[in-house]
Amino acid sequence: MRKRTTRAFSAPDGKRIRPNKGLNFPDTDLDVVPLTARDRKDLDFVACHADMIGYSFVQSTEDIALLQEELAQRIAADQPQPAVVLKIET
Repeated sequence: MRKRTTRAFSAPDGKRIRPNKGLNFPDTDLDVVPLTARDRKDLDFVACHADMIGYSFVQSTEDIALLQEELAQRIAADQPQPAVVLKIET
Protein backbone atom coordinates (compact mmCIF):
# COMPACT_ATOMS: atom_id res chain seq x y z
CA MET A 1 0.00 0.00 0.00
CA ARG A 2 1.47 3.35 -0.93
CA LYS A 3 1.55 6.11 1.61
CA ARG A 4 -0.37 9.28 0.88
CA THR A 5 0.85 12.52 2.33
CA THR A 6 -1.43 15.50 2.78
CA ARG A 7 -0.27 18.78 4.26
CA ALA A 8 -2.50 21.38 5.81
CA PHE A 9 -0.91 24.76 6.40
CA SER A 10 -3.85 26.60 7.94
CA ALA A 11 -7.51 26.21 8.76
CA PRO A 12 -10.14 28.05 6.66
CA ASP A 13 -10.32 30.82 9.28
CA GLY A 14 -6.57 31.42 8.90
CA LYS A 15 -5.53 29.80 12.19
CA ARG A 16 -2.69 27.33 12.06
CA ILE A 17 -3.39 23.66 12.69
CA ARG A 18 -1.12 22.36 15.43
CA PRO A 19 1.07 19.30 14.73
CA ASN A 20 -0.27 15.82 15.54
CA LYS A 21 -3.92 16.83 15.41
CA GLY A 22 -6.53 14.54 13.88
CA LEU A 23 -8.56 15.63 10.90
CA ASN A 24 -12.07 14.53 9.97
CA PHE A 25 -12.95 13.89 6.33
CA PRO A 26 -16.71 13.10 6.26
CA ASP A 27 -17.97 10.81 3.51
CA THR A 28 -14.43 9.65 2.74
CA ASP A 29 -13.53 5.97 2.66
CA LEU A 30 -10.12 5.43 4.22
CA ASP A 31 -7.95 3.23 2.04
CA VAL A 32 -6.82 1.20 5.06
CA VAL A 33 -6.88 -2.56 5.41
CA PRO A 34 -8.30 -3.36 8.88
CA LEU A 35 -6.30 -6.60 9.26
CA THR A 36 -2.78 -6.67 7.90
CA ALA A 37 -0.73 -9.81 7.33
CA ARG A 38 1.08 -9.05 10.60
CA ASP A 39 -2.27 -8.71 12.42
CA ARG A 40 -3.34 -12.12 11.15
CA LYS A 41 -0.06 -13.64 12.33
CA ASP A 42 -0.43 -11.98 15.74
CA LEU A 43 -3.99 -13.32 16.03
CA ASP A 44 -2.56 -16.83 16.29
CA PHE A 45 -1.17 -15.89 19.71
CA VAL A 46 -3.82 -13.35 20.72
CA ALA A 47 -6.76 -15.69 20.11
CA CYS A 48 -5.34 -18.19 22.60
CA HIS A 49 -4.07 -15.81 25.28
CA ALA A 50 -5.99 -12.51 25.28
CA ASP A 51 -9.22 -11.63 27.07
CA MET A 52 -9.81 -8.60 24.87
CA ILE A 53 -8.78 -7.37 21.41
CA GLY A 54 -8.59 -3.72 20.31
CA TYR A 55 -9.56 -3.32 16.65
CA SER A 56 -8.65 -0.03 14.95
CA PHE A 57 -9.68 1.47 11.62
CA VAL A 58 -13.08 -0.20 11.62
CA GLN A 59 -15.24 1.37 8.92
CA SER A 60 -17.91 -1.22 8.16
CA THR A 61 -19.69 -4.33 9.33
CA GLU A 62 -17.56 -6.24 6.82
CA ASP A 63 -14.46 -5.24 8.81
CA ILE A 64 -16.02 -6.72 11.95
CA ALA A 65 -17.06 -9.89 10.12
CA LEU A 66 -13.49 -10.27 8.85
CA LEU A 67 -12.09 -10.25 12.41
CA GLN A 68 -14.78 -12.64 13.61
CA GLU A 69 -13.97 -15.08 10.78
CA GLU A 70 -10.25 -14.90 11.53
CA LEU A 71 -10.89 -15.53 15.23
CA ALA A 72 -13.25 -18.43 14.51
CA GLN A 73 -10.46 -20.16 12.55
CA ARG A 74 -8.16 -19.90 15.57
CA ILE A 75 -10.40 -20.58 18.57
CA ALA A 76 -11.57 -24.04 19.66
CA ALA A 77 -15.31 -24.54 20.12
CA ASP A 78 -14.95 -24.90 23.90
CA GLN A 79 -12.70 -21.85 24.23
CA PRO A 80 -14.26 -18.48 25.19
CA GLN A 81 -14.17 -15.73 22.57
CA PRO A 82 -12.15 -12.65 23.55
CA ALA A 83 -14.06 -9.39 23.83
CA VAL A 84 -13.53 -6.95 20.96
CA VAL A 85 -13.21 -3.18 21.39
CA LEU A 86 -13.83 -1.32 18.13
CA LYS A 87 -12.17 1.95 17.27
CA ILE A 88 -14.56 3.27 14.66
CA GLU A 89 -12.92 5.78 12.35
CA THR A 90 -14.89 8.82 11.34
